[in-house]
Amino acid sequence: MTTAGYPVGSNNEGALVTFPATCFTERMDRDRRRIAVLGVALLVIGVVGTAVFLAQPWRTCPYDDTPAACSALPQDVAATVGFLISVLIGAVLIIFAVRGPASRRG
Repeated sequence: MTTAGYPVGSNNEGALVTFPATCFTERMDRDRRRIAVLGVALLVIGVVGTAVFLAQPWRTCPYDDTPAACSALPQDVAATVGFLISVLIGAVLIIFAVRGPASRRG
């Protein structure tokens, strides 16, 4: 069993064992997977939120029969912009997770 920074070995030499290269690769893969999950979550929340705020199902207009035809309030516009920013950030995170950092590409 190898762990970084702890004495290991069957002969109790007390030598410190360093991480093999695969540990760094596994950790990077785990971090990239977490980034991808975060990106997907932000993307889904942003798409659903944007669709809901564009449809405005809670709104009623006396001059039209569809809620989407009602004029948007400033709070609605701010929420829609926030959801669109969430979509963009999610997309960037997904691209980063799939491609990886530039220093790893050959």
